[in-house]
Amino acid sequence: MAKQFVLALGIVLAVIGVLGFIPALTPDEQLLGVFAVSAGHSVVLLLAGLVGIVAAVAGKGHARSYAQVFGVVFGIIAILGFLGGSTEILGFITVNPADNYLHLAIALASLYVGFAPETRRSRA
Repeated sequence: MAKQFVLALGIVLAVIGVLGFIPALTPDEQLLGVFAVSAGHSVVLLLAGLVGIVAAVAGKGHARSYAQVFGVVFGIIAILGFLGGSTEILGFITVNPADNYLHLAIALASLYVGFAPETRRSRA
């Protein structure tokens, strides 16, 4: 489960990172009119996505570690975003409430995948 989740998350984050650089999709610095974007935010998402793809391809252990680390990172970013409102986090990641909720959802899903006990499928 971890490999598939991290691969899917990595692809989605990388794609969103690239989309953040397309002016037609980011009028008023809002991706699709919903999520705040900036060059810094897009670079972070692109890099996080690429690292996720590499982790998934590298194996289950790497995928679980990615989910654990990035679950914590996205959780911190979500908390900072909620505390700061619509602003920049760390001086270069522009966020708004939609971003904060998305970061929280990514954090919770990643933490679940990264820390949930592994289940073994029984043979029939």
